[in-house]
Amino acid sequence: MTALALYKKETRTTNNNNNSNNNIIQFPTHGRKRVGQSTTMDCLHNRDEIIALYNEFKVKYDNARTVAKQRTALRNLTMFVCSITIGLRGGDFCSLRWSDLFNDDWTFKVNADFVPEKTIRYNEHGEIVKAKHVRLSWNTDMEHALIDWLNWKMKNDSVDINDHIFTSQKGDGLTMKAWYKIVEKTRKDAGIQQKIGTHGLRKTMANQYIKNAEDKKEAIMEVCSMFNHSDLRVTERYACIEAENISDNKERMAFLY
Repeated sequence: MTALALYKKETRTTNNNNNSNNNIIQFPTHGRKRVGQSTTMDCLHNRDEIIALYNEFKVKYDNARTVAKQRTALRNLTMFVCSITIGLRGGDFCSLRWSDLFNDDWTFKVNADFVPEKTIRYNEHGEIVKAKHVRLSWNTDMEHALIDWLNWKMKNDSVDINDHIFTSQKGDGLTMKAWYKIVEKTRKDAGIQQKIGTHGLRKTMANQYIKNAEDKKEAIMEVCSMFNHSDLRVTERYACIEAENISDNKERMAFLY
């Protein structure tokens, strides 16, 4: 007997006995959590998606007609290029200063040392007792983007080697929350369906690093080391490689149509 039938039977019986309050079954309505949308960030899976988002950022810069709008648009374009290259977490990326990447004479550092916020440990007095140093690396795309941004800043603003590279309109370092909103709005404008956010840009670096490597197994191990993952499978999942492989293999199973 189904629950609905049981409910009707009990209701009918209680109506005949004029005692409806005693026998009506009360179905539970509490304890059920509403399932929301996933908060997991995806990555840009191929160069077409990367170029689509890059072009959207660039169009906004090309169409900027005031210095203020140019500043914002070129900053955003530079941030996009750098974020999919350097592979830092959103908060660490937004906190970058010129001195992290450049020498005092404005040449790029050969060995750029950086301490991610997540690796810092403090004692009860707020003093740093432990921190892990990582070596930053990048490519010529990032160098070109940064030089264009630096030249623009030197022409239109004052620049100090200890300043944040990416600043808000107030001159403070741009927050990760603000950068997240910029990325999400722009990827929607570019027609990118999957949610990217700031974390998805880091995943994109991992994804493209592995795919463009001559030895992909070696590349997975290198990304695992860079991101301090506990296992290579974690890295494959993080870099969206596992999901892509599952999707591709499912498609290979198709033969009925």
